[in-house]
Amino acid sequence: MINLLPYDKKNEIRAGRANVIIVNYLVLTACGVALLAGIMGAAYLMLTQTHSNATQRVEQSEQAASEFAKTRQAADEFRKNLATAKQMMDNSVVYSELVLKVAKAIPAGVYLDSLDLSPETVGKPTNLTAHARSLDRAIALKTSLEEHTELFSDVHFQTVAPSNTSESEANSSSGYPVQINIVVTIKKEALQ
Repeated sequence: MINLLPYDKKNEIRAGRANVIIVNYLVLTACGVALLAGIMGAAYLMLTQTHSNATQRVEQSEQAASEFAKTRQAADEFRKNLATAKQMMDNSVVYSELVLKVAKAIPAGVYLDSLDLSPETVGKPTNLTAHARSLDRAIALKTSLEEHTELFSDVHFQTVAPSNTSESEANSSSGYPVQINIVVTIKKEALQ
């Protein structure tokens, strides 16, 4: 078959076909761009919604946290107070235990009138005033204190004499007529 079309007409037909192909490509490209724009728009909307929800949750969490701030502050203060109390208890001296140890060292028939326990008196000579039923009980007191070497050292009498009491006091302590002043040194190790 012989093509008898003029060259201008052939060129126009070829150009028309090329234009149709180009238009098809442009339409496909426009559809692809529109699809991508739609996807990006949807993603942007989802991200915006997610950001909005996250912001609301953060605000709610901050409100809840602010409600518990006083409780947290009270708990922190309580924790500090407990730490301080523990430190004080670790460094404290329990004199009640020492009093019980001293009481066990006192023999029957003797009672103490005074016992001064303080940081200033422990480890230094201290005066104890006691009353005994007899002179033998006074000597038993000195002997008992000397035997408790874990508690006492340097035990010696200062005075041992009959009590100088008034009539009313004599009735209440009539069974303990001997007054004793004894000097002892309470060891610091006894506090542990």
